Amino acid sequence: MGKQGVTVYVKSNKTLTGTETWGRWGVAGRNTGRGRGASIIPDYKTYSTTTYSRAVPNKQERILELVRQIAQEYGFGVKVVDAATENILHRFVRKIIKKIRIFPALITDSGQKIQGEFTREQVETLFLTMTNQPRAHKKTL
Repeated sequence: MGKQGVTVYVKSNKTLTGTETWGRWGVAGRNTGRGRGASIIPDYKTYSTTTYSRAVPNKQERILELVRQIAQEYGFGVKVVDAATENILHRFVRKIIKKIRIFPALITDSGQKIQGEFTREQVETLFLTMTNQPRAHKKTL
């Protein structure tokens, strides 16, 4: 039997990382207007490219690290899917992402899910229900 796991869906933001500008010399032809041919004029063109990178917001990153830590304690695998960059043409992923309203979203292999900002206790309870173990209650003095 394979290792049980959970999938965490996050939504990254596109951030501008820089702009690169470069130029290139070329030639342009111009008709002389006398019917005797064309003259060649040096031509300089400027091009630019903007580069972007994707980053998961801090709140989602903290929750993702929490889930990874708890999953390691319970022996579960964690798969992270970025809803902003995932191939939306994939029918299965598209169906799941359409149902998610708040990111991040933690979805188990069995279909249980938690959305939004969740706590350690919620994640542990979810993992315990997956392993069918009773939750150990803390004793108070």
